[in-house]
Amino acid sequence: MKITSSISVLAAAALGVAVLGLGPVQASQDKPVIIMVSGPLTDPFFSAVKKGFDDAAAAMKVDAQYSTISTFDNVQSDLVHLVEASASRRPDALIVGDFFPDAMDPAIKAAVAQGTAVIIHNSGEQSWKSDGALTYIGEDPRAMGAASGELAVKNGVKFGLCVDHVPGNPALEQRCSGYEDALKKIGGGAKVLSISTQDAQNPQANLQAIKGALQADPKINGILTLGATQTAIAVQAVREQGLKGKVTIGATDLSSAGLAAEKVGDVAFLVDQQAYLQGFYSVVVAAQYVKYGLHPIGEIHTGPLVVTKDNIDRIIEVDKKYGGIRGAQ
Repeated sequence: MKITSSISVLAAAALGVAVLGLGPVQASQDKPVIIMVSGPLTDPFFSAVKKGFDDAAAAMKVDAQYSTISTFDNVQSDLVHLVEASASRRPDALIVGDFFPDAMDPAIKAAVAQGTAVIIHNSGEQSWKSDGALTYIGEDPRAMGAASGELAVKNGVKFGLCVDHVPGNPALEQRCSGYEDALKKIGGGAKVLSISTQDAQNPQANLQAIKGALQADPKINGILTLGATQTAIAVQAVREQGLKGKVTIGATDLSSAGLAAEKVGDVAFLVDQQAYLQGFYSVVVAAQYVKYGLHPIGEIHTGPLVVTKDNIDRIIEVDKKYGGIRGAQ
């Protein structure tokens, strides 16, 4: 079974290819065509999503295509164009990460209206029903934030900094809100540091932003990062500011570096939304719906899963043995 990789609208334009002109896909009865529009693989989180997607496509014997953007320059409009282009090809099912509902929902609703089965994954817990999708597969973002806040409190955090590297994505905003709410319960609080999406994978920009926030507000004694890239940079920022042991770092989303940092004590806790499962379950649900008309009633939550001293060794073992399953390498 051949799994094809898509090109983004931007790359297609560079090659002189009109994505909308590719025409409808052709599916055989035994091999449904499933397209996923999701996050860029330059963000290490989505490598685990893609790994789950590929593994499920092989297991379910479907023709699958992962479609994403190539840059963050026009992220919202480019994602909208990808949804529109993918829907125009009339796949058997369309899986969409609804990262920016205000921009993306009209295109998703249009896909549903033309009769395409749509599944929302990773982001879009609040909007999937109104979009007409079959289900949502991903984290419970407020629960992710609340779990992070509770763990921060147990580690002595009173005032936290939530580092949001995708401003405008409601899922990340809800994580920060859940984190802040937990700290408010003990008389503390939190503030949000927004890093522009264009700079999300820029180590120097992240480092300077986090160091600047720590310098500007001495009462910060905790950091919650929402992406794997930001976790390693937060460790570096705390060390360079001479605040190791004074500022507690917690993180959502796993990576090999994050697991190693928790193991040695540089990171106090990790809360996982299990990216691999989001990719895997999305394809399984899509394939079963196309073949049999079956789908979950309600949401499938893949997080939060808290990584503690009780399970971290097992997770690290799996990470080493099965690269990409537990998160970014």
